[in-house]
Amino acid sequence: MSKILAPKFHVFAALVLILQFFTFARAQDVEITIKIERGIADIKGKFTGDPPAGIWFLDTYGELSGLLSERMSPIYFYDKQGFLFARKRLTPTDIVKTTNVGGFAYTADLKPRESPFAAAHASWASETEALLMLDDLLPQLKGTKAKITFEFPAGWTVASVENEVSPGVFVVENTEEGVFYLGKHLRVVNSERVKFILIGDNWLFADDEAAAMASSLLNDYGKLFGTLKPANALVKIGRFPVPQPVGNWEADTRGKSVTIVSSDMPFKNQSIQRLHEQLRHELFHLWVPGRLNLSGRYDWFYEGFALYQSLKTGIAGNQIRFEDLLNTLSGARAIDSRNERTMSLLDLSSERWTGGNTRVYARGMLAAFATDLAMLRASNGKRSVTDLIAAIVRKHSPPAAETDANTAILAEFRSRPELVAVVDKLITGSERFDFSDLLNAAGLEITKAGTSETIKPVAKPSGKQKDLLKKLGSENWRNIR
Repeated sequence: MSKILAPKFHVFAALVLILQFFTFARAQDVEITIKIERGIADIKGKFTGDPPAGIWFLDTYGELSGLLSERMSPIYFYDKQGFLFARKRLTPTDIVKTTNVGGFAYTADLKPRESPFAAAHASWASETEALLMLDDLLPQLKGTKAKITFEFPAGWTVASVENEVSPGVFVVENTEEGVFYLGKHLRVVNSERVKFILIGDNWLFADDEAAAMASSLLNDYGKLFGTLKPANALVKIGRFPVPQPVGNWEADTRGKSVTIVSSDMPFKNQSIQRLHEQLRHELFHLWVPGRLNLSGRYDWFYEGFALYQSLKTGIAGNQIRFEDLLNTLSGARAIDSRNERTMSLLDLSSERWTGGNTRVYARGMLAAFATDLAMLRASNGKRSVTDLIAAIVRKHSPPAAETDANTAILAEFRSRPELVAVVDKLITGSERFDFSDLLNAAGLEITKAGTSETIKPVAKPSGKQKDLLKKLGSENWRNIR
């Protein structure tokens, strides 16, 4: 299952770079009306300043394709006086020059797809609600401030972290991060540092319970990685538009908006546990990669390390046992062992959406675990992977200049001598990484039962081993609720 902040895949990189030059060179403005009715979005836009150098649309996002080619009607282009002068069905490779363009209009078929992934990562609309992500719904408008006016069925409301200047009208500074939730039965719970939106009845957790959980986790991450500025975030949880089996979920974090689409669990304690898991992972993304001014493909870091850090946070909050952490890592090791090592973790990230998704998660989490063990051993338990993540957040959050992610992150790793082997063998190399010394230092070992291998504490740990086991959370189970 994918729980990600999905990267975009762009075509014709050279043309895109030219386009970005123009959009960064000067600020533009556009006024857009989005009317939602029966699963169709009717979209009209008018440039109130100079238009960008060209208009193009996303067609692929993560594992999804056809966002343009399968959903969009032909695009109608209007001149600056409002007269229609062109009608064109765009292809995924089209960038339309906008020398004379004053506005545009088109429709998008947003009927929900069968894919669970699509439910959290792309715009859709049903008879009772809609998830609108401007990045796949509008032309690419990087550097453009947009004024968005919504029209929707009677009884619907709209919620967003964006600035609402009047009812149903929002000013969006960055359309790439603009997310809107619309529907008949949006329930809003305002809690410390978070606005929580719930859609759907019969969840096995209470609305205020979920909001309080999100606030608590935001506070915990804020202490570790620095308070978000502005501090508010919006979290929405709703059901799949196309029903999925019990226990399935997908999630997406963009800017300060966290979208969780989920089916519930059979029992209340399982439901609460699953919600905590979802929030631990997605709220981490508000910092990594959400707060980082880094570019390029570094899924191995922001997904693999998110998984590991969320497990550590679960142990610290007595939500999961130390045994759960070790079992998850054992499972990740089994996944990684089943595949022949023919490429590095960095290279594997570049093929995430062509069959490497599970392997990126598994090996990325193992890299985070190895990093934690190495830092704990070198510092006698005084520094951990959490300190490394915090250092990267401090160094590469705005106003820091944008830089290549892998270059910056690996430089931070290599500045710590104990992590050089982790980088060379587990991250940039393709050979098997021997965990035995790191495991032994932390009082852990790999035990075999038939063809399966499990990471477990040694029977009689030494004093130093006990200290590192405690740092990993081995005794937190005593306080678990």
